[in-house]
Amino acid sequence: MVRTIFKYCLFLVAIALAGCRKDPPPPPQPPGPSEAQLVEEFKAYTFFKEGSYWVYEDSASGVLDSIFVYYTEEGQGPDNEGVMRYWFRCHKWSAGDSTFYYDWFHSSWTSVNPYRSKVFRDMTFVNQTIGSTILMEYPIVTGNILYSSGNGSSSNITTTLQKHESIQLGANVFYEVCEITHSLDPPFDTATRFFIAKNVGIIKRVISGNKTWTLLRFHIQE
Repeated sequence: MVRTIFKYCLFLVAIALAGCRKDPPPPPQPPGPSEAQLVEEFKAYTFFKEGSYWVYEDSASGVLDSIFVYYTEEGQGPDNEGVMRYWFRCHKWSAGDSTFYYDWFHSSWTSVNPYRSKVFRDMTFVNQTIGSTILMEYPIVTGNILYSSGNGSSSNITTTLQKHESIQLGANVFYEVCEITHSLDPPFDTATRFFIAKNVGIIKRVISGNKTWTLLRFHIQE
């Protein structure tokens, strides 16, 4: 009888130990860019001081358009959990068609996950919102394809990234260029492709494959 009780106690202990056993922890994720690294990398491509400007030419018609930075804002501060967050917004204006562009980033709002973040471009005309598009993603992973979904014309969008060490436009060579292609860009209701050079900004924009704006000259305010 005593032996039976002892065996029964061992059986209960074994069950308890099995229930307390923990699964092995998942493998560690590769380290992603820090918040500070994200904002500095994005700023090198999309954030420029007041007084900066770019002059583009329509390849089909030869029409020129100038984009000016007229206002910038940036800051940092802890969120509700004490994590330091960074943000910026670069306000630009097109002299050609009076469109306003707002290129913005906020580390707590525009991150898909800690390893993928975005800069958005909002567009308005005469106080009416035209739409919003993804201007850049970081890290820049060549061949990376993301699928976005939404309502109406913004559904089933394929966004493709590619990084170029250099691209030559006319007599100018630009380095560390991010190419981002949208199969459907809601503000234009067609496919678009942006080429964005580090420390320069947008050097080329292709709309629906047959309308190309190419950078002729620029000035970056120090």
